[in-house]
Amino acid sequence: KEGWNNISISVGVKNEDYNTLKKIYDANLSIDYITVDVAHGHCRSMYEMLSFLKQTFSETTIIAGNIGTPEGVRDLVSWGADVIKAGIGPGKSCITKLKTGFFTPMFSTIKNIRESCDSSIKIIADGGIQHNGDISKALAAGANFVMAGSIFAQCVDSPGEIINGEKVYFGSASAENKGFKKNVVS
Repeated sequence: KEGWNNISISVGVKNEDYNTLKKIYDANLSIDYITVDVAHGHCRSMYEMLSFLKQTFSETTIIAGNIGTPEGVRDLVSWGADVIKAGIGPGKSCITKLKTGFFTPMFSTIKNIRESCDSSIKIIADGGIQHNGDISKALAAGANFVMAGSIFAQCVDSPGEIINGEKVYFGSASAENKGFKKNVVS
């Protein structure tokens, strides 16, 4: 932790994620935030991961998602999540909608969750933040935070190649970031 105020990592729900977390635990490393990031987090594998994390990293803030319904929020909180990532498929580089046909529009998703769930639950609007006004809209709908990848990727100071006058941006699940192409969309 020398030189760092907060340490945050992101994992999925696969065996290799459990192995990574066990290595971190065995090395007695201090993690402030663990994000469990899957395209549709209202599922049994999320339940199992959150149960494991709450037992193993009880002092760590757990962020989990993504979900698109109030029921998803309530379940993830009851399973051990401290903060919920809401939104399925609205991100600029997200291919969930293309691969699965599922999508939740950001404003109405956040608004519906906020109207239906305990106001003390912390919600992150994840995806769909492509313009400055989208940040205001997400907060007005009831989000506590926003994830804004593409809007910041376009900044002059951010790393990235410029193609046709635009900075290239890849999402966390892209072949460019993962190093392989698991799903082909034509």
